[in-house]
Formats: sequence, C-alpha cells, structure tokens
Amino acid sequence: MWSDAAERAARKLKVSPLEIEQASGKLWSRSLAEERDLRISERMQGKDLRTIQALRGHVTRALLGELRSILKSKARPKKTKRR
Repeated sequence: MWSDAAERAARKLKVSPLEIEQASGKLWSRSLAEERDLRISERMQGKDLRTIQALRGHVTRALLGELRSILKSKARPKKTKRR
C-alpha cells in the first residue's frame, strides 16, 4: 500500500505513512520515493551500485529534514498544566 520509503520515514519521524505521503504531496506534489528518485536520477549515471546507494541515503536524509519541518509545524502544541 505505502512505499518502503514512506514506511521507513514514518517510523523514523514517528508518524503514519499517510502523514508522510500527505506532507510529501504538499511539499513536492509527488511521493517521497518519487522525489528522491528525481533528485538522484541525474547524478547516478555512470556510478557503481554502492555509490548510488550512498547517494540515495544522503538525499533521503535531506528529504526527511524537509518533511520533519512541515510535520513539526502541523503538530499540536503540548498542553500545559494549570495551577
């Protein structure tokens, strides 16, 4: 149902895969996996498999940072105790 990238991102950011897909759509108008693949597509030509894997990791971490910022702004503020 969800991409592996969305499921892994959801676990890492402690949200649901649906929230990852919604935030991805809002930020990039495409899924997390599609955005990752788009960003690395031009840089991976002629590279070996290990280099491509490392590149995917770097790009994914950057995308998670972008998602984290939009998900934090969406999060509800914590309730404070009244005295």
